[in-house]
Amino acid sequence: MGTRFYSFEVVKQIISTSMDRDNRCRELASKFLSVAIGDGPEDAIDRQSAELGFTVLLQRVEDLFKDVPDVLHYLSCFVARCIADEVLAPSFLESVHLLETDMGYAIIFRAQNLLKGRHANKRLQNVIYLFFFFFERMECCIDTSFSNLYVLIKIWGVSSEKPVKELKTAISAIVREFLVNEDMNETIDNIRDLNVPLFSHEIVKQCISAVTDYTPVNLDAPVSDSVRSKKAELVAELLSTCVKNNIIPSEELDRGFQRVRERINDLKLDSPQIAKYYNEIASKFKDVPLC
Repeated sequence: MGTRFYSFEVVKQIISTSMDRDNRCRELASKFLSVAIGDGPEDAIDRQSAELGFTVLLQRVEDLFKDVPDVLHYLSCFVARCIADEVLAPSFLESVHLLETDMGYAIIFRAQNLLKGRHANKRLQNVIYLFFFFFERMECCIDTSFSNLYVLIKIWGVSSEKPVKELKTAISAIVREFLVNEDMNETIDNIRDLNVPLFSHEIVKQCISAVTDYTPVNLDAPVSDSVRSKKAELVAELLSTCVKNNIIPSEELDRGFQRVRERINDLKLDSPQIAKYYNEIASKFKDVPLC
C-alpha cells in the first residue's frame, strides 16, 4: 500500500473482522499476521505497528463486546498465538498501557495463562489420548513447553486445517474418551471446539460404533449388554444435548443415523450387535427410523 504509517489499522481490521467469522478465518488471520509482520524492510507490517494495532483493540474491548460477546476469548487467543508465533514480543503483555479496571486487562491475564499452559491441560489430555491411547503414562514423556506450544498453534480448534482422515481420528478419540469418563460437559466442549457442524454426522456414526464395540481399558472379561445399554443412553443424551445447543444440526443427526442404516449389513460383519445398539440410541429420537 505504501502507507506503513497506517499498518496498525490493517492488523486491527484483520483481527476484528475475523472475530465475526469462524475458526478457519481466525486461523487464516493468525497465519497472515505471522507471515506479514517482522522487523525487516521486506516485511509488509513492522512489529511496532502490530503492537499498536493490538493496543487499540485492547483499549476498545468494551465497544467490541457489544457486537462480539466472545471478544475476551478471541482476542486473548490472538494475543497468545501471536506471541507463540513471535509476532509479538512476550514483553508486550507487560508494556501495553491498560488500567486494571479495563476489560482489556482481563485479556492480558487470559493470554498469560494460555502461554503458561494453565488452560492448555484439558486440550493437552485430548492430544495425548489421541496419539498415545494404547500407551499408559505416555504424557510424562512429553516436554511441557512443546505441549503448550502445540496447544497455542492449534488454538483455533483441530478443524481449522485438518483433512477428513485426521478429523475422524479426533472424533474417535473424543467419543471413546466420553465412554470411559462419562464427562458430558467436557465432551460437549470438545465437540464444540472441533467446530465441524457440516461433518457432525461422523460424530453420530462413531458414537453408535463405539457403544457397540465398547470394552473398558485393561478389562479382559466380556462386557455385559447392560453396560453397553447404559453407554447407549449416555450417547443418546450427548447427541440430544448437542442438537438442542445447535452444536450438531438436526440434519446432520439424521444423516449420521442414515449412514449407519445404509451400511448396517456390512457393519454387522465386524460388529454383529450394531443394529441392537443403533435401535437403542435411535429410539430416543422421535423421527429417526429403526433398523
